[in-house]
Amino acid sequence: THVIRSSPAFWRNTLSETKGDIAMYYWVVSLFGVLAVSAQNTGDVRLRGGETTNQGRVEIYYSGEWGTVCDDSWDLYNSNVVCRQLGYSSAFLYHTRAYYGQGVGRIWMDEVDCSGTESGLRYCSFPGWGVGDCSHSKDVGVYCTTSSTISGTVRLAGSTTSNEGRVEVYYRYRYSTGVKSLVF
Repeated sequence: THVIRSSPAFWRNTLSETKGDIAMYYWVVSLFGVLAVSAQNTGDVRLRGGETTNQGRVEIYYSGEWGTVCDDSWDLYNSNVVCRQLGYSSAFLYHTRAYYGQGVGRIWMDEVDCSGTESGLRYCSFPGWGVGDCSHSKDVGVYCTTSSTISGTVRLAGSTTSNEGRVEVYYRYRYSTGVKSLVF
């Protein structure tokens, strides 16, 4: 949020110049003449309904409004893209069937298919904005990691104890068992 001290004439001029699909600006004027500006751009994502800021229902901004994302075909690749877009290193897990509560309004994305390398969710493959057969009972949610995971990190998975399991190596934003050789 940027804070600008200015005159009412500036506010009117700026409001009339910022209409359009690229960014929607919300303006809040306090009693002291301070103008706070917060911009939302097409493709911005946020998490809502979680207990902490790194978890929640995935919402994406398009055409002047926030909407949800359907869990159809959702996977960890998609989740990693969302979490990295929000500044986290990766996704810890994801939830389907409106685990973080049902959203309201539009469902902007359905059948999302990310490769995992996209810089934002909007760059993933999907049928089109608002195209799909989803309801809010299928809103997807993610839980992002709050610590950095470094390529080459090894973990044991698939066991109830910490000293046995399947060996997985973290590489290119995900853990994998199929890594033949790694070059760092």
